[in-house]
Amino acid sequence: MGSKRKRIEYIRRESNVIVDEEAYSENICSNKARLILTVDIPIQISIWFDKHYFDRLQHGDDYGPREGIDLETIKNIVSKYFHHLIFYSSNADSFKYLNYETEKNKGHKIVFQYSHLTSPKLNIVMETHYEKINKFQATIKTAMCEDSFKFHEGQYIIEIYDEGCSELKRNIKGQVVKIADYSL
Repeated sequence: MGSKRKRIEYIRRESNVIVDEEAYSENICSNKARLILTVDIPIQISIWFDKHYFDRLQHGDDYGPREGIDLETIKNIVSKYFHHLIFYSSNADSFKYLNYETEKNKGHKIVFQYSHLTSPKLNIVMETHYEKINKFQATIKTAMCEDSFKFHEGQYIIEIYDEGCSELKRNIKGQVVKIADYSL
């Protein structure tokens, strides 16, 4: 009785995993659901720049030239973070960023506020209009690098941080209040 039996060596074998396409699995809405289709829906966003923006870019304001508001920077921020508008419009009940034909020239303007680590916040004032079901027009009204940027009463602000996270805020009676946030 003194000898131990030899261990059985386990050999890992590659095998094809069979995926049952008819199986039910858990998704966000249900414990038992079946994926039938995934569809990419194209959305077109035309980015325009108002004459007021170009005036501030070329001539500055009463305090001198406006640094840090170059066209490429603004264009990149708006195109990269536009999806935050869509996220918040489905997440925050009171948030409205789309304007319609009847609201021309008096629509809702939101502020993208991009927070840099070492410089003042870049504030981009933008008005977005619905054109048709998958087409939108965003017009950059003005931009300014300023930590104490003044917001209109009721105006929404989306503060974007370097890592792609953001916060939706609103100016209510002179106080900027956090409404919601997005984190990766």
